[in-house]
Amino acid sequence: MFPMSRHLILRSMCRLKRVVNTPTVLRQQTFIHNKAFRTEFQARHRIIQNFLRDQKRFKSVKTDHGDKTPISWRISIVCAILGGLYALHLYNTMKNQDLREAREKRKKLGTAAIGGTYELIDFDGKTRTDKDFLGQWILLYFGFTHCPDICPDEIEKLVKVVDKIDADKELPNLQPVFITVDPLRDTPKAMKQYCEEFSPKIIGLTGSKEKIDEACKNFRVYYSKGPEDEDGDYIVDHTIIAYLLNPKGEFVEYFGKNKTYDTLVYEIKEYMKKYAVFED
Repeated sequence: MFPMSRHLILRSMCRLKRVVNTPTVLRQQTFIHNKAFRTEFQARHRIIQNFLRDQKRFKSVKTDHGDKTPISWRISIVCAILGGLYALHLYNTMKNQDLREAREKRKKLGTAAIGGTYELIDFDGKTRTDKDFLGQWILLYFGFTHCPDICPDEIEKLVKVVDKIDADKELPNLQPVFITVDPLRDTPKAMKQYCEEFSPKIIGLTGSKEKIDEACKNFRVYYSKGPEDEDGDYIVDHTIIAYLLNPKGEFVEYFGKNKTYDTLVYEIKEYMKKYAVFED
């Protein structure tokens, strides 16, 4: 529209120039003749002015509101908080559902057929049964005091694990228990002297061969007395395994001698944490 109006302006200027150079009568005629043109020119000029005014007003409004967004920063923060709360609620819901499913699965599968009752004698000659250790986490090991190398190494490692677990205030204490597979030589006195060399925390248990056999059978522990030498000394071949029992006296896991100290600490901690969640 604007180029057309400019063209009309140039045409009018040319006509006015010609009118100035003509006689008076002709100028009057030309003026009358161009009246309609001027009316059209003025109308177009008004249209252009209105258009430019509207454009200027639109730019002014856009500048005033250009820095404003539909959603203020306060609304953004509120939306972020609500979104975080919803995500947390969704996480807790899914976590609780997973725990319920794990509990149901645990009930259906049950626990391994390892462990059971036993009735043995401690350092002081006092009868001890599995019921005496309920409410405690137990790290149970089978061995004998005359073992030349494996038992000392394993007991030393287990004692370090117990001390590490006990040092963590967020976890329950771990009670080490040592049951002999050599009841003929491992008297209560011998057991006490042997266990105190490693840690005062260890509770050593012995008993008659029948009672030892019963405990070993329940925990699937194999042992066999070897031939005696000239001095009457002998070696007992036995399963080298430590057992983790939960406060209900239930079998949780077994650890062979290939398990390192760090692995034992990590796995026992995880079992304790899971038990706390399941039983909460």
